[in-house]
Order: sequence, then structure tokens, then C-alpha cells
Amino acid sequence: MRNRGEVRKDIANLIQNERIKIFNNTITILKKKFLNESPSDANLSLENLFENLCLSYKNSSETALLLSTLQGLDNLNDKINFFARFVSEKSKLPSENLIINSEKFLAILNNDNDLNSFIANPQAYLDSHRTTSAYNQQILQSVINDPKFNSLPSVHRVVAPNTFIYTPLTKAMYQLHLPDYASTDAARFPQCINEDAKESILEKAKKDYYGPPVIGTGALPNYNRKAIEQTAKHVKKLKMGECHSFAQLAADHFLNLIDSGQLPPMHIKMVSHNHDLGSHTFLLIDHNSDDLNELANCLIVDPWAVAMGHVSTYGIYTKDNYPFSGMLTQLTCCYDNQVPEAKQNLSEHKACKPGSGYAITPSNFFTRLTTSPKEIVLSREQKAAIDFLNTLAQHTGNSVKRDLMKELVGAVKTKEIAAKKGVTLGTLAFYARAIEKDADKYLWKNLNAMDDSLLSLFNQEPIHNLWLQLAKKNNLAIPPSQQIDVPALIEIVRFLNTNEDHTFSLPAKHTNNVVPKCT
Repeated sequence: MRNRGEVRKDIANLIQNERIKIFNNTITILKKKFLNESPSDANLSLENLFENLCLSYKNSSETALLLSTLQGLDNLNDKINFFARFVSEKSKLPSENLIINSEKFLAILNNDNDLNSFIANPQAYLDSHRTTSAYNQQILQSVINDPKFNSLPSVHRVVAPNTFIYTPLTKAMYQLHLPDYASTDAARFPQCINEDAKESILEKAKKDYYGPPVIGTGALPNYNRKAIEQTAKHVKKLKMGECHSFAQLAADHFLNLIDSGQLPPMHIKMVSHNHDLGSHTFLLIDHNSDDLNELANCLIVDPWAVAMGHVSTYGIYTKDNYPFSGMLTQLTCCYDNQVPEAKQNLSEHKACKPGSGYAITPSNFFTRLTTSPKEIVLSREQKAAIDFLNTLAQHTGNSVKRDLMKELVGAVKTKEIAAKKGVTLGTLAFYARAIEKDADKYLWKNLNAMDDSLLSLFNQEPIHNLWLQLAKKNNLAIPPSQQIDVPALIEIVRFLNTNEDHTFSLPAKHTNNVVPKCT
């Protein structure tokens, strides 16, 4: 019979042993470095090294106090021991994740009977406790799959080779086969790539990426289920994406599994970290608070992390083991499966209302307002064109095309071009084989192959009616009542290729302080 108190003692011993090992290793390194130097040189070098290390953890006054204590010691060996103790206390332990999760683990299994029941058959326990929160299930999975936990004297769990205990959420992420996908912006964020996989990640990105990497064209302020489904379909087909399209891939997969009963109901939010240089988008699972600064009891799902080589947790994290902890601040929610879509669609405009301090602009996702924003009313055609262009921006793997779509959105909003013109230019550029930006001018030529992945977008009203009118006016072989299929799409794009502009020049300046208002 395993005992929770004994498990706690073993964890405490594990912490102590790992700190002792760091202490001893540090002493060995420091002695090898300094004992062969003259006493004066060794003392000065050691003190300088210690001061620099302290400044990584302490402020200048605390560092000065610690340095003074070190300098007051009698001999070099004492100073080395003091240095090593500081390192052992401040270093991240090899078993850090187990140590953090073990107390949560014992809080979930809050009596010895539950502990023994779980350890006896952890997979059966997880399968039969579907009402346990997703967060708690991931904690149980993390701990029980840790070899150091299973080797604790109080646990002593013999595990067959290749055994892996999984939660329903982990199974769902495994089904996506995310390691097969390319991250199109991997070259832009090399610091985010797992060092052990950097070469293969960058090579995969080269094969699938078209156009120079840019930043600042990330997630939209608002998504709905249909848009998420369209993006997911496209990402699956291309086997590549960026953070915002990967987040939609996972969200769509989870929502479908919930609908079919293969996943228990869970709260899914898509959120973006917004910073001066751009944004990063991921999912929060079972975040049941309005405070996006409080992430203590929810899960982070980031498929982009897997595409960047962080594969060990299948893209499921807590705030404690998330590889991009600096991206957990300044979060905004752009989708919530527990908010009705009619209400959710208003959130984009609420987020950029006067007084909020930010407005959405074509050239920069968030631009600080310096003057009071002007409200304009968007017509039905403008709103449809903007939605159409934003969806094209999500579905292209080419950053220049994405930039162009954002500029077209801005031009449609400010009526510098007609909504119809924005749609036709965007369509032709989206299917162009080559595109480039020369100063303030976009140029594109030739055509790529066309498929059925975006047909639902072309058949949404009033966009569908725009194509039928174009076909009627120009005698294209598309019946007035027909839905746009692949042959019709090819007919339309070939017509545009012959008759539409292949360039778009940036206006002198888009108005940065415009806030769209729905009618």
C-alpha cells in the first residue's frame, strides 16, 4: 500500500540530492578553473564571476551584499563553497517539472486509496474519470509518465518498455500528427526552435515556405466556427502553417471531437499575445476566468510549438512548462466556444472602441492611438470584402500576399478602392504563382493550380453574387444559379488574369485612427 506522505518525503529527498549534485559539480568546475592561478588572480576572477552571476538573479544592492559576504571569507576554498551553494540554490533542477507537478498530483489524488488505484492502472483510471478536469488529467499524465517518479522508493512502479499513459486531450493532439507539419515562419523565430531539432525544422520550413518572413500579420481580432473550419481544412492540405492557423487547426479538431462525444465538453479560448513586434496565438483549455493574466489552472495548447520541435508534451502545457513563457502576457481573446457567435462578433469592435487606446490598422495589428478615433460605417459590401480578404490572408503561406491582403483591407475600409475591386485584386493575387513588393508597389504574375479548399468562401453572399454578376457581364460559362465549383473558379481567375490589374500601389497613408462600426 503506497502512502502519500512517503511520496512527499521521496520528492524532498530528490530535491536535496539534485541540489547536492549541482553543488558538487560546481565545486569541481571552479576548482579546476581557479586553483592553478595565483591567489590574487584567482580571488579577483572568482569575485567578478560571482558578481556577474548574482546580477542575473538579484538587484544591484542584493548583489553587493552577497559579494561583500564572499569577499569576507578567509580562503579560496571557502569562497568556492559559497559560490557553489548559491548556484545550487538558484539553478533549475533536472526534475523541475516533476517537483512542481507532484504536489498538484497529490492534491488531485487526495487519499491513499485514490493514489493506489491510479498507480495500479493509470490508463484505466484516466479513461474512467472523464469528468476530471483536463488540467488535472494532464497533471496525472505528466507525473505517471516520468521515470523519476516511477523509480521513487515509495512508488516503485515497473513500467513496460514504450508504455505511455495518455489523456483524451493528448490522444486528440496525437491524431493531428503535428511533427509532420512545417512552420512557415521558423526562420523568423530561430530562438523559438528546439535546439535538438533546429536543422530539420529549418529545412522543412524551406521546402514549404514561399516569400520572405515578416512579423505583424498575425491573428485576427475575432474568429467564428466557420472561419476556423476553413482554415483548418487548408492547413491540413498544405501541411504547414503559422501560430494562428495552427491554433485554428487544433480548435477545429477539438470542437469536432466534442461534438461527436469523443472528447468531454471543455472550455476553449483562442488567445493572442500582442507585443510591439507582432503577436503569437495559441489555445487556452478550461480557462474559466475573465482574467487572462491568471493561467494557474488552465492548459495551454500550442501546435506551433510542436512544429518548432517541442514535441515531448504533444503541444499541451501548463504555464510552468510552456517553452515560450514570455508570450503569456498581454493576452487578448479572439475566440471563445462558450460565447454565442452573434455576441462574439461584436467583440472586435468593442476591443477597438474609442478610449480603448488601440485601433486595428492595415499596416500594424495594434497601433497606439494619438488622437480620438473617427467612427465610420461599413456597408454590407465592405464588410463582406474585408472578411473575404482576411480569410485569404489566413490561408496563404506567402507573407507578401498576406501583407497585400492587409493593405487591401485598409483600402476597402477607407473607400480608397471599391469593395468589388478589393475582392477581385485579392483573388487574383491569392492564386498568383509569383508576387513581389517593390517599394510601395505590389506586383504579381502567372497562376497557381486551384482546388476546392476555399469554395465555401467564394459561395458566401454577397461574394457569390459578385462572381455571378461578373460572369453574366463578361459572358463567362457560369449559369446564374450555379454555386462556384472548381471549374467555375478556374474560369473566373483566368478571366481576372487577362482583364484585371496585376499591381496594387499603397496609398500615401492609410488613416490609422479609424474604428469600423457595424451597421
